[in-house]
Amino acid sequence: LAGVCGLETEAYPRRRVGEVVGLYTITRFQGEGVGVRMIDHLVDVARKSGLKALFACSSNQRAVAFFERCGFGRVEPDRVPPAKWVGRRSDSMPVVLWRDL
Repeated sequence: LAGVCGLETEAYPRRRVGEVVGLYTITRFQGEGVGVRMIDHLVDVARKSGLKALFACSSNQRAVAFFERCGFGRVEPDRVPPAKWVGRRSDSMPVVLWRDL
């Protein structure tokens, strides 16, 4: 096992978007492209599933930079489905990253 990640789609069926969640690379594999390969795989899965975009949210600047290197761009929080923000305080919003498929 070199890393894990998930693709949340059930919360956003009407918008046909998926959220990249829980992306972790085991420490000894960091810097070897494992994260990029996981994102590439999620993009393939998302396209085959008929999704039109992926998004990710993070307050960690290293993670933000990683997603930007993978072709995601920063967008306003209102770009993602409102279901993402249910129960979240508006004063603690993360950086939202978006990638059209």
